[in-house]
Order: sequence, then structure tokens, then C-alpha cells
Amino acid sequence: MDIDIRLWCGTMILIIFACLEKKVLQSSLLCLTTHTIQDAATAEQIMGEVHPSSSLTCGSLCEYDDWFQRAKCENLGFTTIPNSTGCEGANMLEIQNNNISLVTSEILSGYSNILMLDLSNNSIVHIKPGTFKHTHYIENILLSRNQIKQLKNGTFIGPEHRLIRLFLDHNKLRQIGELTLKGLRRLKTLTFSNNLLHDLPDELFKDLTSLQYLHLSGNKLKHLKNNIFHGLVRLKSISLDRNYLSSIPVGLFSGLESLSSVDLSYNRLTVVPTPEDLGIQSHLKNLNLYGNNFTSSSSIIPYLERNGLLVTVTSNPFECDCKFKALQEWFQSVPEENQHLVTDRSPLECRWNGSLVPILDDLSPMCLIPSEYTTFSTSTIGQQKSFTSRAQTSSSGQRPIEIYDAVTTVSSGNHDETQTLSSSQSSGNCDSYTSCDIALVLSSVSIIFQFITLIVLITMICKSKK
Repeated sequence: MDIDIRLWCGTMILIIFACLEKKVLQSSLLCLTTHTIQDAATAEQIMGEVHPSSSLTCGSLCEYDDWFQRAKCENLGFTTIPNSTGCEGANMLEIQNNNISLVTSEILSGYSNILMLDLSNNSIVHIKPGTFKHTHYIENILLSRNQIKQLKNGTFIGPEHRLIRLFLDHNKLRQIGELTLKGLRRLKTLTFSNNLLHDLPDELFKDLTSLQYLHLSGNKLKHLKNNIFHGLVRLKSISLDRNYLSSIPVGLFSGLESLSSVDLSYNRLTVVPTPEDLGIQSHLKNLNLYGNNFTSSSSIIPYLERNGLLVTVTSNPFECDCKFKALQEWFQSVPEENQHLVTDRSPLECRWNGSLVPILDDLSPMCLIPSEYTTFSTSTIGQQKSFTSRAQTSSSGQRPIEIYDAVTTVSSGNHDETQTLSSSQSSGNCDSYTSCDIALVLSSVSIIFQFITLIVLITMICKSKK
């Protein structure tokens, strides 16, 4: 009987150790298999970038329209641009929304007839100088929503005499070579919006004599040199909103005879130079100063007095003083439809004792003595109700959240880059050898502990049976 019990106990212990070995082996194989798959995918991607497969052809994978000479290759999971076989005559190459990280002049040389190249929403990090040197007829280059960090001199050699539109918004641009845009004399639209630019090279826009629309919004610009835009004689609109500009240099817009729209909203401005000092021409129709740090309207009044100029000044922390009374008089003098345009996004108000006083309230008591900036007490306002602004600017100067074209941008004091969760944080994946080793050790310890507990229990049972 004792022999049977010992045999039974020994058998159970052997089974336990066999199971333990199996569990540990399974954990090891799981991580190794994960690594193998990931390494193979990475290798495949790298090989695809460096040596594109000859089978990856535009004609076999993309939708080609002979009538419009248009190759549509979007949303196909490409990691590189397919070779031009079957699409040699294409005027338009639409290859947006893929996973392309590398663009070479060799690949683009097969598309020498294209007028429009759309590479937006890919994973491009670098654009080497001369990448577009074989695309002599190209007029539109769309590189929006990539990961480009730098543009060097000579990047757009080749199409400089033809290029009309260049889109580089929503990238990671921190540095632009001073001669990056050299020779682009036909360029009409240029956008660098939503990047990480801290400054602009002195002669960056020197050759852009045909430029009409310039977008620099959503960057980290703190200062502008007074001659940075000189020579842009055909410029109609400039967007400098959502930056960190605390001042505007005298003469910034001098010589810009066609300028009709200036957007300086969501900066840190407290004053602006006079229209004459700033170089404002009579053609200016819209000036947006929304969401800045103006507490006095004194520097804004000269702009309000210009005929035909619509100034947006809401969402500023104006104080209720005599100058604000002048702002009210201007507001009441403009047509009602223009009043709605001015107050479209938030009311026009001034601050008094922690409250916000609407622009249409009775503000006459503040200027009883014209020669003095007389403030008024809350008792003179009567029973009129004060409304709180929808986009109230805090005393710290922090700017509110705003939505631009379905892209939510949080304007904060630091302009921190958006942090995204890495795929390595997903459960059940071993994204690195280190994490796999740790997971394997913890798993093994847990399994061993469980089986030791079982062995102790079995041993106790065996002793009790004896």
C-alpha cells in the first residue's frame, strides 16, 4: 500500500514538472514568435524602401483614368511609391493616405509628366535635396500631414519654374534652409501651418514674387523681423494666428500693396503699431486681432477709423476705460451686418470689478471728463445684466481651445506636441526584447509558485494517507 502511495505521489510530481516545463516553453515561444513576426515586417519594410519590388507597379495596383490621366493610389498600404509602369503618362499621382516613408528622385523620374503630386498623410520624415529634379512640369505638391522635420537648401530644385502650390502643413518642421524656396517665382500658395517653427530665415521668401496666400498659423513664432515679408508684392492674405507673437515690428507689411487680409488672432499682443508704421495699405479689408492680450483699445482705434477695414477684436481682456468708450462708438457706427461679423465668435466686452460689461451697455459715465480716463462704478450701470464671454481670456493670458477645419488644437503656453499611446502599450504584445524578458521572468515565477503550492498540497495528502 505504501508503495502505491509513493508511486502515485511521484507520478503526480512528474506530471507537475512536465506541465511547468510546457508553460515556460509556451511563454518563450510566444515572445520569440512575436519578435520574429515584427522583425520580418520591419525587414520587409526596409527592403521595400531601398529596393522596391518590380511587381509593385502603378498600372497593376492603382486605378488609372486614361481620360484625365490620373493615377489613384490612395489607401493601399504602400510603404514606397510604386514604379511608373502602366502610368507613365499620368498628369496626376494621388498616393495619399498610405505608409510611405521614403521618396526618391529615381522613383519619381518615371512620373516625369505629372502636374500634381499628392503625398499627404503618409510617414515621410526626410525630403532630400533634388528629390523632385525630374518632375519639371509639376505645379502642385501636397506633403501635408507627414513627419517632415527639416527642409534643406535645394529641396525643390527641378520644378522651381513651374510650381504654383506647395502644402507642408501638419508636419514636424523645426528648421528651414534659407534658400529652400529659391527660384519659386511662380508659387502662389504656400502653407507651413501647424508645425514647430520658432523662427524664419531672413531671405526665405525673397524669390516668391507671385505669392498670394501665405499660411504660418499654429507654429511657435515669438518674433518676426521687419523685412521678412519684403518683396511679396502680390501677397493677398497672410495667416499668423496661433503663435506666440508679443509684438509686431514696425514696417512688417511695408510694400505689400495687394495685402487684403491679416490674421493675428490667438497671439500675445498688447499693442500694435499704427497702420502707417506697420505699412498697412488702403487695400486691407480684414484684420483679425481676436484672442490676444489687449487691455486697452488705444492702439486699435486708428484701425477702426479706416474706411472699409473690418477689425475683429473680441475675446480680449479690455478694461472699461475711456478708450473702450471710443471702441463702443465705432461699433455702433458700423452696419448691423458688420457688427454680427465682429461678434460672431464671442461678445465684445470690457472688464469691470471682475465682471464683463457688454459693448451695447450704457458706458457714458466712464468719460464724464473727456481729458481724463474716468472709470465708472457698478452703480451707474443700473440693473443691466453683465454677460460672461464664451471665449473669456484668463488673466494669465492662456488662450482657449479652438477648432480649425475639424482639427482640435489646444493653444497652451508651451505648445506641447501631441503625445500618442505607442502600440507597445497594447496588452499581450512584446515590442522589445527587454519587455519580453521581463514578461517571461514574471510569467515563469508565477507558474513555478503555483506548482510549488500544488506539490506541497500533494505531499501533505500523501503523508496523511500514510
